Amino acid sequence: MALFGTQGPGEQVGYDGARVVAAIGHLVSHGDGRARAPFRVEADEFVLAAGSIHPPLILRASNLGGPAV
Repeated sequence: MALFGTQGPGEQVGYDGARVVAAIGHLVSHGDGRARAPFRVEADEFVLAAGSIHPPLILRASNLGGPAV
């Protein structure tokens, strides 16, 4: 399992059909909050923990969840 934290806009998950295989985003500068280097983390298991508002936004940005999101 991979554990990481991000604070960047436009975060996505990568998937291959029915399962998530990667977390995709940008490292963010603590000084000015600007997105810096892109990253892609691949793992066998993921837990989407992004507060109460952001999970639907991340799923929608990743084209997951359909109209229910």
